[in-house]
Amino acid sequence: MMASSRGARDETIDAGDDCIESTGAIDAAAFDFLTPFVQRRQAGWNPASHWVYHVPEGTPDDPHCPWRRANRPITDQTHIEAEERFMRSILEEDGSDKAAAAERLLTRGVSVDSLVGLTRAHNLWDWQTYDVVQSLVKAATEKSRCRFADLPEVRPFTGTATVFMSHTWSGRWGDLVAAAAAGARGSRIVWIDAFAVRQWPGNAADLNFRAVVEKCTAVIVAAPPTGGPDSSRIFRGYTYTSDHEAFLRDERYEDGRKAVPFGRLWCIVEMDAAKQAGVPIIIKTAKVVPGASVP
Repeated sequence: MMASSRGARDETIDAGDDCIESTGAIDAAAFDFLTPFVQRRQAGWNPASHWVYHVPEGTPDDPHCPWRRANRPITDQTHIEAEERFMRSILEEDGSDKAAAAERLLTRGVSVDSLVGLTRAHNLWDWQTYDVVQSLVKAATEKSRCRFADLPEVRPFTGTATVFMSHTWSGRWGDLVAAAAAGARGSRIVWIDAFAVRQWPGNAADLNFRAVVEKCTAVIVAAPPTGGPDSSRIFRGYTYTSDHEAFLRDERYEDGRKAVPFGRLWCIVEMDAAKQAGVPIIIKTAKVVPGASVP
């Protein structure tokens, strides 16, 4: 199902002749470079215990150790110096020109065909988007610290984005891909933060999403239903206050809230940016079912 908050400005948004069933025409071998990382994750590798991240102000319990792994401070000075060299290099490469950064980000969109092709090649439909970032995107860019879209294997499928994808990392990757692909030509170029933004410390230049939204012709919000009785309880809650309040106290509410964009501040900011700029907002609420036929 699609609902738009305002009329689309050009044909980029039209429901066209293609659907998920007929996209993904790229040879699966193009994504073989990710196979070792997929296999590692399937074998039980835990990315949370591996990646290093930077907390500028440290943490309340340890304000003097900004470099962390699995929420534990890194104290090895050689390791810290290596990470700081990476971060300085990124900051120098990206510079401080905000307008240039926005133009650069916009050109890191990816084609719908490549999204579907990658997802099919490695059967990522049921993966959480967070896991795609942590297990694949970061793994593939660990040595270079570049954006996923800048990898030599990915660059042929990139271009200037016309559609901004707003989504949550707690949602299913397959639902995001479905929202981008449904009704779209395979050549449509969409902007997805996981691929366009450098996922490493020093990426401040990549975080001005508002400027990207303003340059796109539409924002698609991937908002798949959580499904099951919990969803119906939310709607019943508008009539039965006690039921609604009970659901808000349920731990399943918190899990469901994280998976839908209307409960995430980043997504709200993206939708507000679109509204302020007069960019059409399209909400796609379908959930992909791998292997199901598409009418």
